[in-house]
Amino acid sequence: MPPLADHHVPSRRRCRLLAGHPMVALLAHAALASPPARLHADRQVLQLTKEGEAIVADGSPEAIVFAHVPADGGILSDNLDKLVGPTAKVGLSKAIQSKWLQVVKEPLAQAEAAAAAAAEAVGAKKKDAAKKRVLRVASEISDVVQIQLKAVKTGNPPSDPDLTVLKKRGLVSLATIKSFKVAAGSQGSTEHRSHVLSSQYANWGKKAIADLSHEMLVKGTWQDSTFKQVNIDAGGLPPPGGALHPLLKVRSMFRETFLEMGFEEMPTQQFVESSFWNFDALFQPQQHPA
Repeated sequence: MPPLADHHVPSRRRCRLLAGHPMVALLAHAALASPPARLHADRQVLQLTKEGEAIVADGSPEAIVFAHVPADGGILSDNLDKLVGPTAKVGLSKAIQSKWLQVVKEPLAQAEAAAAAAAEAVGAKKKDAAKKRVLRVASEISDVVQIQLKAVKTGNPPSDPDLTVLKKRGLVSLATIKSFKVAAGSQGSTEHRSHVLSSQYANWGKKAIADLSHEMLVKGTWQDSTFKQVNIDAGGLPPPGGALHPLLKVRSMFRETFLEMGFEEMPTQQFVESSFWNFDALFQPQQHPA
């Protein structure tokens, strides 16, 4: 492939000379294979949890508990647990907090007290000396939690304090919906943008190629390939700096060691010194093997 030489020729002539160059056709193909413009539109929405959906359908636990408490005489706490089920404790707690219900203790009957004392005497678990009875405080209620959850489901959430309470109870969660809109790029003509979109969807699912090989140029397979976008205006990687030779590193280490010991470096270019400087000046003994 001939190089793209930048000669001092008029721009029109240079364009005509480069129009038939294989590299120009390759770059144009890569430009057409680039993805179209995408506009991201992320938004956060409130959604009901499974428990929240159940409350919308059947009512809140406190309202269900309140409905199972008779208006006259109330109901024993044990019997209420059997009627309502697992949500009885939570519903009773919320109903008492809302001042819908109250729990009072009533003493056991004489026969029940005697039976409890006999059971305790034989080692059974001690029972309470009084029964718990749940009574109504309010004559009628409004299931505020169910109303608020219905409002959330229709897109009209309550105030922030009420919403915080619903989140703490695990009835509402915040979900992020991610979406994007695909549109043609702003550059080029209508036919060019249409060709970009058709080319993009034709290569949908294909892995983009980063490197152009000699085999692809010879066989011409690059024409049907999708290439990754290349920023031709980006600067190259800076060349790494040089490094010292291992021998120079050792020499520098010894030099610093002698300087720290108090020796002085002589300003000389004589790398081969006499025996005086190599041995006697370094206090080398005369009988030393060196």
